[in-house]
Formats: sequence, structure tokens, C-alpha cells
Amino acid sequence: MTVTGILTQGLQTANEYCVEEFRVKTGLSETPLSYIQDNNGIGEQTFTVQCADTPNVPVMSQFHSRPRAQFVRIEPTKCYKSSKPDDDTKTLCVLRFEVLGCSGGGGGVG
Repeated sequence: MTVTGILTQGLQTANEYCVEEFRVKTGLSETPLSYIQDNNGIGEQTFTVQCADTPNVPVMSQFHSRPRAQFVRIEPTKCYKSSKPDDDTKTLCVLRFEVLGCSGGGGGVG
């Protein structure tokens, strides 16, 4: 499968929690996985999601590179938590996602 991006959302039942920033690794086997590269092709692409206003709305993040992959790993690097004064719970890193892509012919992820 050629991976073109990822669709992310926060927690469905409580709009206060979502992953605000993340990186993605892909590969044709579990190891080694490689980071999606930035538009210069020299560093890791970091994806940022604006959670504060609409954490439960799906957000599409397009990849600069288009790798073929069977394995996808999402690495949260920053989590959002509501700043409600009466909320003293710990920050939860919640992520719902869908991998975007197209079949590349010879099988792969379906």
C-alpha cells in the first residue's frame, strides 16, 4: 500500500483530549521502520493538530513523501488537555486514526 497521509481525531466522549503533535514511521516489515520525511527530505515530518477548538473533528495530515508500507507507527510527541479550572485529571494522550493511501498492485494492506 502506498501511504499518503493520516486522518486523526481526539477522544469521542470527552472533547478535552487529543494528540496535538505526532510523527509517523512506516515500513514493509516491523523493523526497521523509517520516519516520514519533511518536504526537504532531510528531517522527520512533524504533524500538528489544533485540538483546542475542535478536538473531536477529524483532521487530515498529508505526507510529503509517499512510502509503500505494510506497517505504520504513530508516535505522539505532544498531548492536549483542556485547561478547565475544575479538571485536575492527568493528561490523556488519546488518538483515533485512519491511514490514508491506495493499493499499489501487489497486495499489501487492505
